[in-house]
Amino acid sequence: HGVFTVGKDAASDLLIIDAHPANRLFIDTPHVSLPEPSHLVQLRVPKGWVMFVGKSDLSNYYHHLGLPDWMQPYFALPSLTAEELTSLGLDPTMNHPMCVTLPMGFSHAVLLAQSCHAQVVYSSGALRHEDGLLRLSSPDVTGDRAVHGIVIDDFFLFSLSRALACRVFRRVLEAYRAAGFVVKPSKVLEPTDQPVKVIGF
Repeated sequence: HGVFTVGKDAASDLLIIDAHPANRLFIDTPHVSLPEPSHLVQLRVPKGWVMFVGKSDLSNYYHHLGLPDWMQPYFALPSLTAEELTSLGLDPTMNHPMCVTLPMGFSHAVLLAQSCHAQVVYSSGALRHEDGLLRLSSPDVTGDRAVHGIVIDDFFLFSLSRALACRVFRRVLEAYRAAGFVVKPSKVLEPTDQPVKVIGF
């Protein structure tokens, strides 16, 4: 597979693996439904009420999802020379590195990442399925539930109750810790009534 980087910020780049060769060997991935701005604009807040919003972002999320041993050879990377390996303190005969965590370029990566995130927050009881943005029976934001969305490594919630929003938000963070996930401190926003950008909106 080819490897390249995309600028992330002043201090780091994203390593991208072009997994087209492997993707041709797997079945097509099913459609993955994700919350988007069109879902946000349907929400209704009663006149005169204040809505509270919180959000978080899992750090290096894809690298917390390990590939099973049988899949790793499908994601072999360009070979390294004996000199390159020796300079890294590695065995010079081990010249074909492989991905051991979920590569972003894998056609099933979004499906797997979204499914894992949902499993962690729902199986722990931190969130209720019926309050998910994609499953709402009513678009009304109320004080007795935390309407929420999961988009791969991002999480956000809305409620008219600050106490409920904070309680649910803490439960989600606890579920992440229990699962071994790490939350980016700079991306954690405790429930607030101030304007917040959610999925770019």
